[in-house]
Amino acid sequence: MIRVDAVVIGAGFAGVYAVHKLRDEVGLQVRGIEAAETVGGVWHWNRYPGARCDVHSTSYSYSFSDELTQSWEWTEAYAPQPEIKAYLNHAADCLDVRKEFAFNTRVTSVVWEDDEQRWTVSTDRGDTYSAQFVVGAQGNLSVAKDPTEFVGLDNFQGEKYFTSSWPAEEVDFSGKRVCLVGTGSTGTQIAEVIAKTAGHLTIMQRTANFAVPGLNHTVEPEQRTWNAQNAAALRARDRLNFYGVTIGEDLAPLPSAAGMPDDERQALFDTNWPAGGDAFLQIIADLVVNEESNKHVSDYVRDRIRDRVNDPEVAELLCPTDHPILSKRIVLENGYYDIFNQDNVSLVSVKNNPIERYTERGLRLADGTAHEFDMIVMATGFDSITGPVKALGLRGRNGVALDDVWADGPVTYVGSAIPGFPNFFLIVGPTGPAAFYNNPVSIEDFVDHTASAIKSTLDSGCGVIEATEDAARRWYAIASGLFDNSLLPYANSWYRGVNVPGKKPATYILLASGVLWRAYAAAIKASGMGGFALDGVERSVPPVLKLGWAATRLFDEMLLQLAGETPPPLRELDIATYREMADGFTAAGGIAPRDLAVADTTYSGPGGDLPMRVFTPRGEAPKPVVMYLFGGGFVSGSVEAHDNLLRLMADELDVVVAAPQYRLAPENPFPAAPDDAYAALQWVAANIDSYGGDPERIVIAGESSGGNLAAVTALRARDEHGPALIGQALFEPAIDAEADTASRREYAEDWLMSAADAATCWSYYLGEDLKHAASPLASPLRASSLVGLPPAAVVTAECDILRDEGEQYAAALQQAGVPTTLVRMPGTVHGGLPFIEWLPEYRAAFTAISDLVARTGAPATEVLTEA
Repeated sequence: MIRVDAVVIGAGFAGVYAVHKLRDEVGLQVRGIEAAETVGGVWHWNRYPGARCDVHSTSYSYSFSDELTQSWEWTEAYAPQPEIKAYLNHAADCLDVRKEFAFNTRVTSVVWEDDEQRWTVSTDRGDTYSAQFVVGAQGNLSVAKDPTEFVGLDNFQGEKYFTSSWPAEEVDFSGKRVCLVGTGSTGTQIAEVIAKTAGHLTIMQRTANFAVPGLNHTVEPEQRTWNAQNAAALRARDRLNFYGVTIGEDLAPLPSAAGMPDDERQALFDTNWPAGGDAFLQIIADLVVNEESNKHVSDYVRDRIRDRVNDPEVAELLCPTDHPILSKRIVLENGYYDIFNQDNVSLVSVKNNPIERYTERGLRLADGTAHEFDMIVMATGFDSITGPVKALGLRGRNGVALDDVWADGPVTYVGSAIPGFPNFFLIVGPTGPAAFYNNPVSIEDFVDHTASAIKSTLDSGCGVIEATEDAARRWYAIASGLFDNSLLPYANSWYRGVNVPGKKPATYILLASGVLWRAYAAAIKASGMGGFALDGVERSVPPVLKLGWAATRLFDEMLLQLAGETPPPLRELDIATYREMADGFTAAGGIAPRDLAVADTTYSGPGGDLPMRVFTPRGEAPKPVVMYLFGGGFVSGSVEAHDNLLRLMADELDVVVAAPQYRLAPENPFPAAPDDAYAALQWVAANIDSYGGDPERIVIAGESSGGNLAAVTALRARDEHGPALIGQALFEPAIDAEADTASRREYAEDWLMSAADAATCWSYYLGEDLKHAASPLASPLRASSLVGLPPAAVVTAECDILRDEGEQYAAALQQAGVPTTLVRMPGTVHGGLPFIEWLPEYRAAFTAISDLVARTGAPATEVLTEA
């Protein structure tokens, strides 16, 4: 038995970099194992004619080494297989890692030895390795579908080839009757080559796939030089794109294709289509989540197919109608649709008339139709994502087989680690960003994460690191939520495992950007490998892992908008800049405007006249009234930024919404804001009937600092015998300036509102020494009594520093006999109400208002702890 620190399985992009990283930067003794005779990974085996990457060559390469970048030039826009393989061999030589690999060697089993706390890795050559760590870098598309699925294929007496294991020697198609089975990326690429020389090419199509122009071309020498010189900047841009691939700066941005006038949308499509199909699809932000947007794009691409194919019947067969575009792997074509205008190419649909069996001379369809061929080419795809991992013969703690662990779906921690399989790491494994994100970029991220995890383990004096069940289940729930709430489930694709008979339908990929994944990896590292157990001692999952899928999607979008950076601390910003950022964030919620009556007026407060905006929905008056106080930490926010949210609130709840602008700190510190809020309530009670509102049915509501002001105004109305309220709706309210709670500590580094930012807001509002913190008009929890306040609904967000103080206030109200409902929205973040269209949990806020408006009698206390 050969004893090493780490075994790396595979010698493609992942394996080459992993061996370099673990050997040269972590200092481990590493052995690489590769089934092929040389470096290349999937690009060694996928050598069929026409094989090339579907990512721009300049992006489909390593970014960690300037030496590698400057010493290689790509000759085509989309590199062909021989060039990619040559590049990987060049990289292996530059990094001097070839000597670490055992080639022509296939792993047959990987077994965890509980007593030794090490892995035993066995191979088909009889070699056995004992390793502390194992890295699965075998690739997600390296195991072909089981050929026994194709009944009678062994009977065929002609030439027979699988694109996934193409022979090294040249295959001659000249003059032959060729049958091609499969019309995915591989089938499209090889069809373009076969059609050039075949006597006749018959393509058997079960499912029409969307193919868009690749526009491959030779890269001129001067462009190659420019690409190399600007590689660092180009790759930095790659990392900040949802797909991990740079697109042209001159492309017109199109956030959504939905809701646009037809002529405007057509003009935008026509303008961007010539840039190439991949670039065209990337500029439409909501393509995989918005059904209307997707339909417009799908229809447009189908029209382009019809433009290309002369025979209308063939064109219609080639137009996908059973799945939305991008719900299956998109295909880049370079003349594919044109071959159907050739006399030597025909298309046979086997969707409703499937292949019954293969025969000695060809194949027979279900209706009895026989076809004879000289050659059959099978481009039928892979047992993707999980197939290559299961092929390793993995057995973890107590001899448990991976097949059993993954019986209901491939549960991993961030696509990298599997509970019960210590010291084992996958490179872009299941529920990693494997399908939509540029693979080499993702591979670097995963290898860096793996190296960091191993180094953290060793530096801490531990020998074993293992993902916890809790962390992996949380991650799988996020990945499944993102997947299930997209358009991807509409397709029968390898994204959910249904391309392989008998494979469990589940979530196999992460529908999110690499920017988001890196944020999670950084959070894991910053929390001391949170979500892992080191030598059996579990580290709590990072707070970001507690987000629900919807908040995760919002987090991803914000990170992309912020170029991967979280906003600087409030202390480092001038107030004007912060207010501009805050209003921009609020307005980014994407709520479509509602058409209703909107009136701008003023109310008089201690500081003079201030703006008031009133929203009145259509229908019979008088209507219940909501006076809404916006949030912003007392230092930012505006009615204007919340306009679409307030229109939505008025329209959906059928209430009149009155929204006052109040004075902001630090120019107007405490008690300016509560004075203005109370003056606004008095104005509403006296004037709202002129706007169709009922002054006898007023609910006061607010979010964050606005929730504080709503609670304070309710106290003041009681104490000063002011306007009567039928309810108070407090959304993630700031309740105590000096609160010391578990949520303030747990979510102290929250990127939306950190504890430091909250402290800054309080200091701007109450003064550096918080001298007014004890006032109930600043900290309503400090009020001497809460008896006699109007019924309350308190809505908190699970992942929010203000969660606990809001819930403490709800409990105090209940103890005072105030009818109170408490709703905790699971997996949500602070300040999410303007993103109600992104965060369905926030419907609880609207429900809270509705319940208060409709209340005719209620128990003294009531509690609901989840939305």
